[in-house]
Amino acid sequence: MLYATTSVARNGFIDLVADRITLSAVPVNGGAPDSSLGIVAVAPDDNGETVPNSPDVVADFRVSRVSLTARLNFLSDANNSDQRQVSTGGEFELLADSLIYAPGGDVVIGGGDPRRSLSDAQFAERIFIDTGAAIDVSGIRDLVVPASRNSVRIRPVTRNELRDTPDYREGFLRGATVLVDPRLSGVRADGVAWIGSPLIEAGSFTQQVGVTSAELLTRGGTISLGTQVRTQVDERTGAILPQTSQLVIKAGASLDVSGGFVRYEAGLVQTSRLVTASGQIVDIGAADPNETYVSLLEPSVERQDRFGIQQRFTNPLATGSRFVEEFIEGRDAGAILIQAQSAALDGGFTALSSSGRARSPIPIRVPRPPTSAATCADYRQCRLNCHLEAI
Repeated sequence: MLYATTSVARNGFIDLVADRITLSAVPVNGGAPDSSLGIVAVAPDDNGETVPNSPDVVADFRVSRVSLTARLNFLSDANNSDQRQVSTGGEFELLADSLIYAPGGDVVIGGGDPRRSLSDAQFAERIFIDTGAAIDVSGIRDLVVPASRNSVRIRPVTRNELRDTPDYREGFLRGATVLVDPRLSGVRADGVAWIGSPLIEAGSFTQQVGVTSAELLTRGGTISLGTQVRTQVDERTGAILPQTSQLVIKAGASLDVSGGFVRYEAGLVQTSRLVTASGQIVDIGAADPNETYVSLLEPSVERQDRFGIQQRFTNPLATGSRFVEEFIEGRDAGAILIQAQSAALDGGFTALSSSGRARSPIPIRVPRPPTSAATCADYRQCRLNCHLEAI
């Protein structure tokens, strides 16, 4: 088994370069069986580290990568004045029950990687994926997130957060502590886009919510398979020898680029409430910028300075606590890229994706993603025996 992990700071990368690579779940040359044979895996790190959920940080995140490519040789002319890289060609075999697992990552076998030019791509001459073999770059499924993450605290609210609502820059909201729901968003009548509340610029705060590498790997990854004829010349006659590249994916083999999903636990989501001039109570996420609000609904405080006593009376209406049922939030599927002169594609190609937010189906039967090298073999066995249900 080859095993690596991807953290929020650095991606796991397994790069195998050879003329012939065979992944086999049984010893090729005899020997005792071993459940860890034939597995190449790059799993998300479970160290608990997070990064802000901002567009720039997410865009800079580097996903896991597994690469199986042929060697490159340097060929020169007679004067050794012009060197160029030429692939030696290669044969890559994934035999029965072998597994390449890189959730949300990139797997490149032989070539076909769109980020490389055809001139330097290390294409294979033959790729063979046997019955029972699997390449799984599906996004992490069933990643559990607490309901409390849907309550973002802004403390204190400054003039910067109130820049789009000048009527409140010097009012009761400045310096206050508020709770907003980052799932709420929209565009005001004046064209200002908002998140959490139409009155407050809360987008920068919601982007500071930490996400783990597992959550960043919930989207489906990319599988790139590429074969190409290696030109050979008969040394005696100078004639070009006929060759054919082959890509064979047998029936019962599996390539999975499905999108994963996040499961939000059931629980209370708290948001602040405002009081209008007429005494009505309005959730801050439903506030109208053209309405007049006079205060936040907060706990009342009674002070008895003579005795140095201060009593705080909690108002049950101060925060709009809503019980939210468990739900899932789907992620996009990935892509399969194939370049070949001849191909027999009889295997199974899976690219499932759940759309947006939906009430969670119970139960969801999916293999639990491995979190260590020791659990990779269990994941492979579960893939072979478990039925994956589309969400």
